[in-house]
Amino acid sequence: MPSSIMSSTYIVGEFRNQTTGALCTVIKLMPTDFRPGSECYVTDDAEYLEQDPMDPNRFKTANGDILIIIKR
Repeated sequence: MPSSIMSSTYIVGEFRNQTTGALCTVIKLMPTDFRPGSECYVTDDAEYLEQDPMDPNRFKTANGDILIIIKR
């Protein structure tokens, strides 16, 4: 099995959706053969997120909702 399939996961923290008020956990996924930029972020419901390039404590969902950290 190629090592790039394996990954490490890290819990970033608990976040609040600024549109819906819902809480979620943000998880960082990193491949074993990590290179800068190869990590990705998802919610505990497996929703893909984009990290704000200006603020690492903010994420945006695919539909444009903003997630703000409330607890690490």
